[in-house]
Amino acid sequence: MSKGSVYSKIKPYLSSLSDKFSSFFKKIRNSRFVKTVFVWKIWRPILINVGLAIILYVGLFFMLKHHLTKITNHGEKIKLPNFVGKKMNLVKKDVVALGLRPQITDSIYDSIKPNGTVLVQFPLPTAKTSVSVKSGRVISFRVSTKNKFVEVPNLINKTARYALRLLTSRGLTYQIIKKPVSQNLAGFIFKQEFNGKKVIEGTKVRVGAKIILYKGEAVLVQKEIPFPDFYGKTINQVKAELNMLGIKDYIIGCSDCEETKPNYPRNNINDFPKSGYKARVFSTKPSYYEGLTIPKTRQVQINAKIDVIINDQHLNNQDENIDQFETLPNDSL
Repeated sequence: MSKGSVYSKIKPYLSSLSDKFSSFFKKIRNSRFVKTVFVWKIWRPILINVGLAIILYVGLFFMLKHHLTKITNHGEKIKLPNFVGKKMNLVKKDVVALGLRPQITDSIYDSIKPNGTVLVQFPLPTAKTSVSVKSGRVISFRVSTKNKFVEVPNLINKTARYALRLLTSRGLTYQIIKKPVSQNLAGFIFKQEFNGKKVIEGTKVRVGAKIILYKGEAVLVQKEIPFPDFYGKTINQVKAELNMLGIKDYIIGCSDCEETKPNYPRNNINDFPKSGYKARVFSTKPSYYEGLTIPKTRQVQINAKIDVIINDQHLNNQDENIDQFETLPNDSL
């Protein structure tokens, strides 16, 4: 069968299929959806905005590229010389002349090199690293010094003995100031200062600098004892009772007692050989009142007199206790 005869047979079918596709696409093209979406009035603002966004992006890209190139000095190369061993005052001038910024980051004690000699630089010289720098770069230097510095240790909550040993080992001097604290903090360092300011661990100071240490000291609470009523009692009785109570600091004064010594006031009953058992107390300091207590270390002043008028009722209340205080023999008075 020839090709012509085959084509002639399928031609009607192809023609029919083509007509069907044309009719289908015509219906789609004439549909309301397609006519609405592809209207130019709708797409025109969208296309305009997209175009402006593309132009803005491209403009910003080239602007930033140019600006960053200028900021980072793209393509600029400065060879960094070797400054080690030179005086820092001369190095500063050379660094500034190259368009760089010098900065001293540390001082190192060196007893041989002159003061202010460059010992370390960063970045390293270009001759060693083959790396160049750009203008405005900070060049750091560590220079020599004749003043030796040490770091202050942390002495808070350390015992005073340990703190002093640690400061001495670092060549630092100290001064201890005691301050009252609670019992559990007594004996420990609670504050450290240098030049009147709080100093923390790691702060560098010159060797020989004085560190002020504040040491906690417990507040001693003195036990108080009841203060007796001495009114109407003799000097001998008062002296014996004071000794019994453990009160050592007292003064006994008697203006009309027979004296063997010219000193006044006196606190020895032997100063009143004949009057120690005659003169009676008429006032005390502190003044007695019921419930009065005093520490043993407080000073007590007793005033007695031979011709003092004593309240009989008050004296009778004391008679039952008089004998127990007259413990010294009469020949010793």
